[in-house]
Amino acid sequence: MAQSRKRLSVCVAVFNVEKFADECMASLHVQKRDDVEFIIVDDCSTDRSAEIIRPYLSDPRFRLIRHELNRGTLLARKAAIEAARGDWILFMDGDDRLESSDAMDVVADLVEGRTADIIQFSQSLTGGSAAQRADQERHLWGGDESSPGCFGSERIFELYATGDINWNLWNKAWRSSILKKAAQRIPDEHFIAAEDVFISFLGALYAREFSKFRTKPVYRYRIGCGISTRRVAIKSVPAFAKEVRCTRWLE
Repeated sequence: MAQSRKRLSVCVAVFNVEKFADECMASLHVQKRDDVEFIIVDDCSTDRSAEIIRPYLSDPRFRLIRHELNRGTLLARKAAIEAARGDWILFMDGDDRLESSDAMDVVADLVEGRTADIIQFSQSLTGGSAAQRADQERHLWGGDESSPGCFGSERIFELYATGDINWNLWNKAWRSSILKKAAQRIPDEHFIAAEDVFISFLGALYAREFSKFRTKPVYRYRIGCGISTRRVAIKSVPAFAKEVRCTRWLE
Protein backbone atom coordinates (compact mmCIF):
# COMPACT_ATOMS: atom_id res chain seq x y z
CA MET A 1 0.00 0.00 0.00
CA ALA A 2 1.34 3.43 -0.93
CA GLN A 3 2.29 5.60 2.01
CA SER A 4 0.31 8.82 2.23
CA ARG A 5 2.14 12.10 2.06
CA LYS A 6 2.02 14.29 5.14
CA ARG A 7 1.94 18.03 5.58
CA LEU A 8 4.28 18.11 8.58
CA SER A 9 6.94 15.72 9.88
CA VAL A 10 8.18 16.22 13.43
CA CYS A 11 11.56 14.55 13.94
CA VAL A 12 12.38 13.77 17.57
CA ALA A 13 15.88 12.72 18.65
CA VAL A 14 15.82 10.67 21.86
CA PHE A 15 18.72 9.50 24.00
CA ASN A 16 18.37 8.73 27.71
CA VAL A 17 15.63 11.27 28.40
CA GLU A 18 13.37 9.14 30.59
CA LYS A 19 12.72 12.10 32.89
CA PHE A 20 11.12 14.08 30.06
CA ALA A 21 10.07 11.49 27.46
CA ASP A 22 6.45 11.10 28.55
CA GLU A 23 5.84 14.86 28.57
CA CYS A 24 7.44 15.12 25.12
CA MET A 25 5.43 12.26 23.61
CA ALA A 26 2.17 13.40 25.20
CA SER A 27 2.56 16.86 23.68
CA LEU A 28 2.71 15.20 20.25
CA HIS A 29 -0.12 12.76 20.91
CA VAL A 30 -2.63 15.51 21.77
CA GLN A 31 -2.19 17.23 18.41
CA LYS A 32 -5.45 17.09 16.49
CA ARG A 33 -4.21 16.97 12.91
CA ASP A 34 -4.12 13.75 10.89
CA ASP A 35 -1.76 15.11 8.21
CA VAL A 36 1.26 15.05 10.54
CA GLU A 37 3.72 12.33 11.50
CA PHE A 38 6.00 12.01 14.49
CA ILE A 39 9.30 10.27 13.72
CA ILE A 40 11.01 9.18 16.92
CA VAL A 41 14.66 8.17 16.62
CA ASP A 42 15.84 6.36 19.75
CA ASP A 43 19.61 6.57 19.55
CA CYS A 44 20.23 3.39 21.58
CA SER A 45 18.98 4.71 24.90
CA THR A 46 20.05 2.70 27.92
CA ASP A 47 17.43 4.04 30.33
CA ARG A 48 13.60 3.69 30.28
CA SER A 49 13.09 6.00 27.29
CA ALA A 50 12.06 3.17 24.92
CA GLU A 51 9.64 1.75 27.47
CA ILE A 52 8.02 5.16 27.91
CA ILE A 53 7.71 5.74 24.17
CA ARG A 54 6.23 2.30 23.38
CA PRO A 55 2.56 2.98 24.31
CA TYR A 56 2.45 6.01 22.03
CA LEU A 57 3.22 3.84 19.01
CA SER A 58 -0.45 2.74 18.98
CA ASP A 59 -1.12 6.20 17.50
CA PRO A 60 -0.55 5.60 13.75
CA ARG A 61 1.03 9.02 13.41
CA PHE A 62 4.01 7.83 15.46
CA ARG A 63 6.91 6.01 13.78
CA LEU A 64 9.90 4.63 15.66
CA ILE A 65 13.45 4.24 14.37
CA ARG A 66 15.80 2.57 16.82
CA HIS A 67 19.57 2.63 16.46
CA GLU A 68 21.25 -0.51 17.75
CA LEU A 69 24.40 1.52 18.42
CA ASN A 70 24.60 5.08 19.68
CA ARG A 71 25.35 7.16 16.59
CA GLY A 72 24.90 10.70 17.89
CA THR A 73 22.36 13.45 17.35
CA LEU A 74 23.51 14.29 13.82
CA LEU A 75 22.85 10.80 12.46
CA ALA A 76 19.62 10.51 14.45
CA ARG A 77 18.37 13.65 12.72
CA LYS A 78 19.63 12.39 9.36
CA ALA A 79 17.69 9.13 9.76
CA ALA A 80 14.55 11.10 10.55
CA ILE A 81 15.00 13.42 7.56
CA GLU A 82 15.42 10.45 5.23
CA ALA A 83 12.28 8.79 6.63
CA ALA A 84 10.13 11.95 6.60
CA ARG A 85 7.13 12.08 4.26
CA GLY A 86 6.03 15.60 5.10
CA ASP A 87 6.21 18.70 2.94
CA TRP A 88 7.76 20.46 5.94
CA ILE A 89 10.09 19.14 8.63
CA LEU A 90 10.34 20.26 12.25
CA PHE A 91 12.89 19.12 14.81
CA MET A 92 12.38 18.35 18.45
CA ASP A 93 14.62 17.20 21.28
CA GLY A 94 13.37 14.45 23.57
CA ASP A 95 13.69 16.67 26.64
CA ASP A 96 11.45 19.41 25.17
CA ARG A 97 7.76 19.54 24.25
CA LEU A 98 5.23 21.27 22.05
CA GLU A 99 3.63 24.22 23.79
CA SER A 100 -0.05 23.44 23.21
CA SER A 101 -2.47 21.00 21.58
CA ASP A 102 -2.86 23.27 18.54
CA ALA A 103 0.88 23.75 17.91
CA MET A 104 0.72 21.86 14.62
CA ASP A 105 -2.24 23.98 13.52
CA VAL A 106 -0.17 27.10 14.14
CA VAL A 107 2.67 25.76 11.99
CA ALA A 108 0.37 24.50 9.23
CA ASP A 109 -1.28 27.92 8.99
CA LEU A 110 2.11 29.64 9.06
CA VAL A 111 3.63 27.69 6.14
CA GLU A 112 0.48 27.75 3.99
CA GLY A 113 1.22 29.54 0.73
CA ARG A 114 4.68 30.69 1.81
CA THR A 115 7.55 30.73 -0.67
CA ALA A 116 10.24 30.66 2.02
CA ASP A 117 12.23 27.47 2.58
CA ILE A 118 12.97 28.17 6.26
CA ILE A 119 10.38 29.78 8.52
CA GLN A 120 11.02 30.66 12.16
CA PHE A 121 8.16 30.62 14.68
CA SER A 122 7.83 31.59 18.33
CA GLN A 123 8.77 29.51 21.36
CA SER A 124 8.52 29.59 25.12
CA LEU A 125 11.48 29.01 27.42
CA THR A 126 11.61 27.09 30.67
CA GLY A 127 14.38 26.34 33.16
CA GLY A 128 17.50 28.34 33.77
CA SER A 129 17.58 31.76 35.40
CA ALA A 130 15.67 34.84 34.30
CA ALA A 131 18.93 36.20 32.90
CA GLN A 132 19.54 33.02 30.91
CA ARG A 133 16.04 33.10 29.48
CA ALA A 134 16.41 36.75 28.50
CA ASP A 135 19.77 36.03 26.84
CA GLN A 136 18.30 33.09 24.95
CA GLU A 137 15.37 35.20 23.79
CA ARG A 138 17.76 37.83 22.41
CA HIS A 139 19.72 35.08 20.67
CA LEU A 140 16.61 33.61 19.07
CA TRP A 141 15.15 36.92 17.93
CA GLY A 142 18.24 38.99 17.15
CA GLY A 143 17.89 41.68 14.50
CA ASP A 144 14.57 42.38 12.84
CA GLU A 145 11.44 40.81 14.31
CA SER A 146 10.33 39.77 10.82
CA SER A 147 12.62 39.23 7.85
CA PRO A 148 10.54 38.05 4.87
CA GLY A 149 11.96 38.09 1.37
CA CYS A 150 15.61 37.26 2.16
CA PHE A 151 16.48 35.65 -1.14
CA GLY A 152 19.68 33.80 -2.04
CA SER A 153 21.90 31.58 0.05
CA GLU A 154 24.56 34.30 0.27
CA ARG A 155 22.07 36.68 1.89
CA ILE A 156 20.90 33.92 4.26
CA PHE A 157 24.50 33.20 5.28
CA GLU A 158 24.97 36.94 5.89
CA LEU A 159 21.98 36.90 8.23
CA TYR A 160 23.39 33.89 10.08
CA ALA A 161 26.69 35.73 10.50
CA THR A 162 25.06 38.86 11.93
CA GLY A 163 22.79 36.91 14.27
CA ASP A 164 19.57 37.83 12.45
CA ILE A 165 19.11 34.08 11.98
CA ASN A 166 20.12 31.68 14.76
CA TRP A 167 21.51 28.21 14.19
CA ASN A 168 18.81 26.40 16.19
CA LEU A 169 16.81 23.75 14.34
CA TRP A 170 13.86 23.36 16.73
CA ASN A 171 12.29 26.82 16.27
CA LYS A 172 11.86 26.58 12.52
CA ALA A 173 9.88 24.78 9.85
CA TRP A 174 12.16 23.54 7.09
CA ARG A 175 10.96 22.73 3.58
CA SER A 176 11.49 19.00 3.21
CA SER A 177 13.03 19.19 -0.25
CA ILE A 178 16.03 21.24 0.94
CA LEU A 179 16.71 18.99 3.91
CA LYS A 180 16.49 15.87 1.73
CA LYS A 181 19.30 17.39 -0.37
CA ALA A 182 21.22 18.38 2.74
CA ALA A 183 20.96 14.85 4.17
CA GLN A 184 22.85 13.50 1.19
CA ARG A 185 25.85 15.52 2.33
CA ILE A 186 25.75 14.46 5.96
CA PRO A 187 28.62 12.01 6.54
CA ASP A 188 28.30 8.77 8.44
CA GLU A 189 30.23 10.24 11.35
CA HIS A 190 29.47 10.47 15.06
CA PHE A 191 29.74 14.20 15.74
CA ILE A 192 30.05 15.20 19.38
CA ALA A 193 29.37 18.93 19.02
CA ALA A 194 27.79 21.50 16.70
CA GLU A 195 25.47 18.94 15.08
CA ASP A 196 22.62 21.41 14.58
CA VAL A 197 25.01 24.08 13.28
CA PHE A 198 26.10 21.63 10.59
CA ILE A 199 22.54 20.80 9.52
CA SER A 200 21.56 24.48 9.57
CA PHE A 201 24.56 25.29 7.39
CA LEU A 202 23.59 22.68 4.84
CA GLY A 203 19.94 23.70 4.92
CA ALA A 204 20.89 27.32 4.27
CA LEU A 205 23.08 26.17 1.39
CA TYR A 206 20.01 24.95 -0.50
CA ALA A 207 17.49 27.52 0.75
CA ARG A 208 16.58 30.56 -1.32
CA GLU A 209 14.39 32.39 1.16
CA PHE A 210 14.10 32.71 4.94
CA SER A 211 11.32 34.34 6.97
CA LYS A 212 10.65 34.68 10.69
CA PHE A 213 7.38 35.60 12.33
CA ARG A 214 6.15 36.09 15.87
CA THR A 215 3.41 33.53 16.37
CA LYS A 216 1.63 31.87 19.23
CA PRO A 217 4.39 29.82 20.91
CA VAL A 218 4.80 26.46 19.19
CA TYR A 219 7.73 24.89 21.05
CA ARG A 220 8.74 24.84 24.72
CA TYR A 221 12.51 24.78 25.02
CA ARG A 222 14.18 23.56 28.20
CA ILE A 223 17.30 25.53 29.07
CA GLY A 224 20.14 23.64 30.70
CA CYS A 225 19.76 20.17 29.14
CA GLY A 226 22.49 18.85 26.88
CA ILE A 227 25.01 20.74 24.77
CA SER A 228 22.29 22.41 22.73
CA THR A 229 22.21 25.32 25.16
CA ARG A 230 25.70 26.41 24.21
CA ARG A 231 25.89 29.53 22.05
CA VAL A 232 27.58 28.86 18.71
CA ALA A 233 28.66 31.59 16.29
CA ILE A 234 30.22 31.18 12.87
CA LYS A 235 33.62 32.10 14.30
CA SER A 236 33.30 29.19 16.75
CA VAL A 237 32.75 26.54 14.07
CA PRO A 238 36.47 26.00 13.25
CA ALA A 239 37.09 25.15 16.90
CA PHE A 240 34.38 22.51 16.82
CA ALA A 241 35.49 21.36 13.38
CA LYS A 242 39.02 20.75 14.61
CA GLU A 243 37.65 18.11 16.95
CA VAL A 244 34.88 16.57 14.84
CA ARG A 245 36.67 16.93 11.48
CA CYS A 246 33.61 18.31 9.68
CA THR A 247 35.30 20.96 7.52
CA ARG A 248 35.92 18.60 4.62
CA TRP A 249 32.14 18.27 4.16
CA LEU A 250 31.65 22.07 4.15
CA GLU A 251 33.78 22.71 1.06
